[in-house]
Amino acid sequence: MGESVLGVTQLLPEATATSSETSVHAVTGTLRQWICGGKWAIGQRLPAERELSTRLKVDRSAVRKALAQLTDEGLVRRTSPRMRIVSNAPQRRSWLISNAVTIISPPPDVQYDGHLLTGWSEYVAQGAFAAARQRNWNVLAIPPQQLDEQAIEHLVAERPKGVILPEVHGDRGVVRNLIRAADDHALPLVVYEQGDLSDCDSVASDHYAGAHALTNWLIARGRRRILPVFERREPQPWSARRIAGYRAAMTEAGLQPLDVATLPPIPETHGQKKDFDDAAHMMAGYLVTWLTCTKPIDALMVVSDRPAYFASAAVRLFGLTPHQDVSIVGYDNYWQDCINEQKFETAGPQATVDKQNVQVGQALIELLEQRLNGSTHDQPQRRVVAPRLIECI
Repeated sequence: MGESVLGVTQLLPEATATSSETSVHAVTGTLRQWICGGKWAIGQRLPAERELSTRLKVDRSAVRKALAQLTDEGLVRRTSPRMRIVSNAPQRRSWLISNAVTIISPPPDVQYDGHLLTGWSEYVAQGAFAAARQRNWNVLAIPPQQLDEQAIEHLVAERPKGVILPEVHGDRGVVRNLIRAADDHALPLVVYEQGDLSDCDSVASDHYAGAHALTNWLIARGRRRILPVFERREPQPWSARRIAGYRAAMTEAGLQPLDVATLPPIPETHGQKKDFDDAAHMMAGYLVTWLTCTKPIDALMVVSDRPAYFASAAVRLFGLTPHQDVSIVGYDNYWQDCINEQKFETAGPQATVDKQNVQVGQALIELLEQRLNGSTHDQPQRRVVAPRLIECI
């Protein structure tokens, strides 16, 4: 992430300046005057941001924000990511939306059956809603399933104060489209880190620290052959950071890190014993080499809390006792909500990591606030929230 500092006092067409709100306001006024005065004809392409920043002697970000304001006013229209033209078709904006923060989430009063602990992903949005209310901000909630291309087009055209994107499941192409559209319109956007989103402001839980702490917890209890178990999905930055945290803790303790065991995604069992047994047998099949070799594992770090119950059942199939012969830990801190799995297996994770989802949501709003008041750098910012280790039993 790069850093650049802005600062300005006053700007005229040929004046020297450094930056901030005064600069943006002055640039907007200058460009508006040039357009209304006929410097460029309707339909004519505007000079590039870099050329305008050089001509006006201001930071490029001030030009981008000024052009975004003129786009809102209808004087400028973007025809491609790098091209803007003079337009005489101003759009009317909704005062309610333009003075609200948009959170891509169902409304905060939506209830999820069985989701009592904050390890569930929707608590990121809950934290963001709460932080916005504390600031007396107007909030517009848009359910992720309604976020199609047309909705994105309308959203950026109305230009809310900013957009918060908590964890969104489903079509990641839509997420990328929203990020791209927000960048094109200089619309402040902060996302909960998912995938490669290094090109925008983001907040993440510290997965490296979480896995490092969990590994040390096992080591402190005498475990030496600790096997990470992940589901075979599209690689994500969080999984790489967890693996790095595990390997670092093992190396620091003078132990040999093991290769990660990857399993197919475990389907929902819906409280059916046959489905639970099938999942346990599948996991046992992937663990057989590790549990029957000359130097068997003595601990499992499964990717999340729910698979910990299948791991315990799988360990029993080898005549071993969960937590006594093989320690099992989870991640995410929702183990007490795994009611369907607890019908058939009493041994859940011994420990887990709470990602602090509510605090992550609050940090999303805090970073957006810093972006809005100009107290952060121009380059995309990344904030990390410290997790918390939880002993379950």
